[in-house]
Formats: sequence, C-alpha cells, structure tokens
Amino acid sequence: MTDPAAPAPATPPAATMSDPSKVLHRAPVSRTLRPALIAIAIAWAVTIVFHLVYLIREFLWIINDGPEYLPNAFGDFGEGAILEPLLFFAGAGALLVVLLPILTETRLLTVMIRAALAGLGGFVVLSVLGLIEAIGEAVAYGFEFGYFVNDWFGYPLVVAFDLTTLLVIGAVVSWLFASKKAGAAA
Repeated sequence: MTDPAAPAPATPPAATMSDPSKVLHRAPVSRTLRPALIAIAIAWAVTIVFHLVYLIREFLWIINDGPEYLPNAFGDFGEGAILEPLLFFAGAGALLVVLLPILTETRLLTVMIRAALAGLGGFVVLSVLGLIEAIGEAVAYGFEFGYFVNDWFGYPLVVAFDLTTLLVIGAVVSWLFASKKAGAAA
C-alpha cells in the first residue's frame, strides 16, 4: 500500500502549442515572418534560376523551329517561375508564419519537418489551381478520368514536391543564418 501522505509522482507537463520542440507551434509573427520570408526567397530564387535556364534552352530551340513558339516559352516561364511558386509559397508561407515557424531554439530536424509540412499547404493551394485547370480541360476537350486526375493532383504534386524540396533547403539556410546571428549576439 502507498502512503497517502507521500507526494504523488511528478507527471511531465502536457505538450502545448507554445513548446518550440513540437512541430505545431505558435510564436509571435514578429519572430516568424523574417525566417519564413528568407526561406521562401531562397527557394523562389532557385526556382527562377532553373526556369531562366529552361527559357534560354527554349530560345535556342526557337532559333531552329521559328518564332511561333515564342509565346509558349514565355507562358511556360510565367507559369513555372511566377504563378505556381506564388500560389505554393502563399499557402506554405502562411503555415510557416502561423503554425510551423522557423525558430533558432528549435532543432534543425524539427525545422525541416515543419518546412515539409508547410509544403503540404502549398500543395493544397496548387491542387485548387489544378482542379480549375482540370475542369477547363474537361469542358474544352471532353472528360477523361486519367487526364482529369493528372491535372487535378498529378501535376500539382510534382510541382509541390520540387518546391517543397527547395523550401526545406531554404528553411535550413534560414535557420542556420538565424542561429549564427543569435549566437553572435549572445
């Protein structure tokens, strides 16, 4: 039997949203906005560089094929380097600022998991765009299930995977930069 006068064993405190070691975490926007913007800027800059290389490649092909393909090259650049990243980073960035912040007191693995989960938010926004495109394609060319699912989920998933990978890299660089800055200030 246990002694009723003895103190009860200490129980660990329940995890809350204010614990920076947890994946879902709330912090003031003043602390989360700058690292999220740095991560997004790095990822978007790499995306633009890749698409500039693709655009240069298209120009080299246009020299041989004729100038009628020029609008397609600029359209692909606008969609791949501006529209899709804008929508993706709007969804992912909102999650990085509000629920999945990049903080210096957080472990690097947790920051990487948070950035990957933020990529899911970007995928959701891209899949809404994919649904709109799938409906437009179904109206214009007739409904075919495989094309519809590919337009709705397949292509947005590929784009979201690429952008999430770049976002994780940007989050790591942002965390390293903020950690170095915090270490120098201490």
